[in-house]
Amino acid sequence: KPLFEEPSRPLEIAYSQRTQMDYQTRIAQQKKIDLAKECRQLREKLQEKKLALSLASDEIKECNKKLGTWTRKVFELELEEPCEWNTNYQKLSAFKQR
Repeated sequence: KPLFEEPSRPLEIAYSQRTQMDYQTRIAQQKKIDLAKECRQLREKLQEKKLALSLASDEIKECNKKLGTWTRKVFELELEEPCEWNTNYQKLSAFKQR
């Protein structure tokens, strides 16, 4: 609150400027508070996303292991299917083992 109720023109201008700067300072302080809160929320969201990314990576690793197992199983079963190629392959394998 101004010290003088009816200040001179220069003092009135100074009071006005001080009031304006006080107002702008409060706005800037609130902006800082809001941004700090937003940063905390973004950090939390980042941590959540990092965890989700890690879980997705683990899931990919597990799927790749299973894929490798099934790929090998498919390969083995394909070799058992009756066809000319497999017949020749079996003859070649038997010859090689002798």
